[in-house]
Amino acid sequence: MTNQNDETLDPLDELKAENEVKKLKLQMEHGMEMYGGADNLDPAIEAQFLDNISQFENEYQNCKQVTVYEYIGQPEFRPVADIPDAELPAALDHLMKIMNKNGVSLEAICFVDDREFYRFITEELFIHQTDDMKMEGMMNCYIYEEFHPNHEYDIRRYCDEFIDTFLDKDKEIDSYQLTEEAENNPRLTNFRDAYRSFTIHSFEIKEITIIDETAEATFHIDFTGIIESLHETKSFTGEGKFRLKYMYGYWYIDEVVFPE
Repeated sequence: MTNQNDETLDPLDELKAENEVKKLKLQMEHGMEMYGGADNLDPAIEAQFLDNISQFENEYQNCKQVTVYEYIGQPEFRPVADIPDAELPAALDHLMKIMNKNGVSLEAICFVDDREFYRFITEELFIHQTDDMKMEGMMNCYIYEEFHPNHEYDIRRYCDEFIDTFLDKDKEIDSYQLTEEAENNPRLTNFRDAYRSFTIHSFEIKEITIIDETAEATFHIDFTGIIESLHETKSFTGEGKFRLKYMYGYWYIDEVVFPE
């Protein structure tokens, strides 16, 4: 005689239950807040995801620090001074392939010539400390500018982004770009609030001067604004100026002067 109350979970529900146990274990052992998965997420995929997290956390807690050079297996390489210009591209490509094969990637936001890139890898990146932990599909990613900031590039980008945001009334001004003085400067906010909309016709940064931890960027701009209360258009064309400060490893806009 069969007991009708003796029910067992089907495989799918059993896998879901196992996933909940894995989440609880991650929370207890590693202090991770694990929230319920999406209703449409395949439980088998979620199980693999949770296993990968558990493996990563366990290996991370037990790993030691090694140099990047040790991490990629200490390959042989020639000092940059010993490599002729004609042989440098091939030497750099060979080194990059070894790094990628061993889970290390290096990119540059701006142009860096081959000799400097090779020098940076062998003289700076190779002695950089990293976690001695490898997992399938995991890459240690580095950016050249994290070690050697390109200040002019950053200043241009921040100024471009500010103009794009400031003269678009549909966007919020990003306060992270500004010093506290600039963020609280009523001249800027009052000017922006006085217009219903702006149209940028042209904007170009002409010159950047950096002195220690301050910078000045002059620009030429041509834009029009529709006055909020009068519905009239006013044009602005001419030279303007950004003043910036370097703080906490970033450039912040401290003052903006638009043409009258």
